[in-house]
Amino acid sequence: MYNTNYKCVKPFDVWLDTIGPDGKKIPYRIERGTIWRLEWCGGEQNFKELSGPDKMHITLPDEYVEKYFKKV
Repeated sequence: MYNTNYKCVKPFDVWLDTIGPDGKKIPYRIERGTIWRLEWCGGEQNFKELSGPDKMHITLPDEYVEKYFKKV
C-alpha cells in the first residue's frame, strides 16, 4: 500500500499552518491531475499522509482520499 501513487480527480483546498500577513492561514490548492504518493497510513482515525508536487506533504482522513483521489 505504501508508495502507491494517487491522482487528484477533484480540486480542493487545504489550509496550511503558516499565517499570512493578514493574520489568516494560507490555503494551498490541490490541483486536478496532480500525482501524490502515499507515504504513511493508519493511526486511530485512519489518516493517510501523501507527498506531492513542490515537496508538499498533506495528511487526510480516508474519506477525503476516497473522494478526491484515485489510484494510478
